[in-house]
Amino acid sequence: MSVLLVGIGNTLRRDDGAGASVVERFVGRADCHVLVVHQLLPEHVDELTRCDRVVFVDAAINTDRVRFERLTPSRSPPSLGHAGDPGWHLAFCESLHGYSPEAWLLTIPATDLGFGDGLSLAAEEAVEEAVRLLEAHITK
Repeated sequence: MSVLLVGIGNTLRRDDGAGASVVERFVGRADCHVLVVHQLLPEHVDELTRCDRVVFVDAAINTDRVRFERLTPSRSPPSLGHAGDPGWHLAFCESLHGYSPEAWLLTIPATDLGFGDGLSLAAEEAVEEAVRLLEAHITK
């Protein structure tokens, strides 16, 4: 596999499921592998060894627009809070296997993290933009 798409978030917490909503649009494509997780765990590092490029897709309350940024390995340990840090996972992969893939973070703004399924209208619009950006990134 050349591109790994990791959708991070809980689909039962409304907009937190935006990452899953984006990457699920790419299921079945021969040029990428899709992984949907509630949060990043150390066990997910092995998935990184099987790709040339990884895109982590996650919702965030601290942004007002879709963001697509390059990631580098981070030596800072992750917090014990909501989720593991993608940069730390890259560093962990590098230390275990001597390699980490080219990595990107695609962030989608979240406004409603309440209990329930389905995205807010704002998150649905942001998901459409994120899908277009991701499609362009995969095919380049």
